[in-house]
Amino acid sequence: MSEARATTGCDLCGASPGDWELLAEESPDNCSVVMCRGCTLMQAAPRLAPSVLDDFYDDSFSFDHGSPSKAVGGLPDPARLASEEGLALEWALPILRRHLDLKERRVLDLRCRSAALSAVLVQEGSELVGVEPFEANVNHARQVRGLEGVWPLPFSRFHELPLAELGIDDERGFDAVNVLAHHVLAHVLSPRRLLARIHELLVPGGLLLLDEKDVLLPVRYKTRSVFDTGRAHQFHLTLATTLRYLEAAGFEVIDCAVDAGRISDFRHIRAVARKPRAGAAEAPMGDHGTALQVRQRLRDLDRSWSWQKRVRRRQHQLAKQLRRAGLARAADRVAPR
Repeated sequence: MSEARATTGCDLCGASPGDWELLAEESPDNCSVVMCRGCTLMQAAPRLAPSVLDDFYDDSFSFDHGSPSKAVGGLPDPARLASEEGLALEWALPILRRHLDLKERRVLDLRCRSAALSAVLVQEGSELVGVEPFEANVNHARQVRGLEGVWPLPFSRFHELPLAELGIDDERGFDAVNVLAHHVLAHVLSPRRLLARIHELLVPGGLLLLDEKDVLLPVRYKTRSVFDTGRAHQFHLTLATTLRYLEAAGFEVIDCAVDAGRISDFRHIRAVARKPRAGAAEAPMGDHGTALQVRQRLRDLDRSWSWQKRVRRRQHQLAKQLRRAGLARAADRVAPR
């Protein structure tokens, strides 16, 4: 696999590999991870080549019910889409409504999954264009939800967003680009190029609404480290690097914060940014943390990981002793969950 990889500089600030610090070694399941000492972006190095990334999603990715390894018969199992429906209606839709009048707006729904949120946007009067990497999700959007404006595009080309090639008019511009259905920046080959393309597609004053995971804020200790999340993640973002990306792309940041209501294995970042109107003053670039602070946070997480493992090991031992003594109910109470 290594022969097919591509190596470039820091995607955010352009720093050369000489300014990188190794954080995690490569393993069979994960890419090696480096941190740029200048901007603190954490990324896979080297990043996967487009063909390798596509092969991974076609053959191995299983964290989406529309992925080839999950979908049966060309459609995702509708019984398994309840969590996606809930996320769309209970979390993402209120954010959209808070910042945008959806009636008669042209919206690009990026990584729309099975189009749960896309369908609501259409119901509320938006002109909807959806882009989704998994064919089964596109089939569900079109065949089950009746949305003809949802198009397939592999992850390896998300950073380009070649809408004209899909038959989509990209000259009119969009009032909003929604990326709230699922985090995207961590999965693409270049968040910098994707954000630049989104900025280009938006009309002046248009909004970007974004969801991302913060790798420094884990919620569940399911793996051995915050970087043990599979080859899907080419970038490991934080609140600081997400904000840096938005500013570097020329956006006026309206909101960028850790969201109290959006939790998976990590806490999530909720970001809303605007393409400035003509003549607007350029916002100053902020100072969003240092490499030293990131290193200290990672050391703290490693210590917490080790402590959690010791506690869980002791719980397993105690539960085993209680079961041997015939105290199954007490064993169930102390066993780790």
